[in-house]
Amino acid sequence: MERHFYDNNAYPNGLSNLASYANNTEASPDGFYNVSMVIDGTCPIASCYKLRAVPQGIQAVDAAGNLELWSNGNKLPTDVW
Repeated sequence: MERHFYDNNAYPNGLSNLASYANNTEASPDGFYNVSMVIDGTCPIASCYKLRAVPQGIQAVDAAGNLELWSNGNKLPTDVW
């Protein structure tokens, strides 16, 4: 992400815009989460990025639900980090 920002003066608007990823949603190594970038007004792509992990399979019953990590250090939900 930081390399893309350095080269393009903005963060990518999806994981597939990074050389390491073919898709905008990628499964975690263990398959418990699908990870993607979130594009919305709370985190403008020119200066910020937000990653969201959506629980899958047996992890889907996790009471915490979706997890988010923002480039500015915000984490949601805050009580599970």
